[in-house]
Amino acid sequence: MKSVLSIAALLLSIFTTSVHATKPSDDKAQITQVFAHYMQNYNSYLKTKVMNKAQSLYTDKMMLITPNRTPAVLNEEKLAKGIQAFLDGLRAKGVNNIAWDKLQIKLLSSSVAIASNTAVRYKSNGDIYDRAAATYMLTKNNNQWKIATLAPHAVENVLPLG
Repeated sequence: MKSVLSIAALLLSIFTTSVHATKPSDDKAQITQVFAHYMQNYNSYLKTKVMNKAQSLYTDKMMLITPNRTPAVLNEEKLAKGIQAFLDGLRAKGVNNIAWDKLQIKLLSSSVAIASNTAVRYKSNGDIYDRAAATYMLTKNNNQWKIATLAPHAVENVLPLG
């Protein structure tokens, strides 16, 4: 009887944990954390020119959709090189810090989400260089959210995801 109760307690614990892990508020908090790390990595690179590879924020193959270019599927190495080139371009224009202005996240299912965000890019003197926006598709595998698609676009086209 004790072993049956132990198994029942274990199953209840597993069920409770898996239900808790999939609560929408938990998922949104986890996705918000992905974007916090995303911005930390960008700002760290702007200051140090060293790309942080400690935490992958992207799926193994990530799609980049940019205006006037054919969509590209990038592996981690190509993505890192592209991000470095992008951030080097911003550094050359005097940008030394980027902050989220708006984070909008909508869960489409228990493992798919969309985010449409706005960032503010600052110069070293604190003046605003510009605002930028992008829409992201995220996927959840092994209880971890990662960016699967990134599409930069004009700030006025940010999706209202309320």
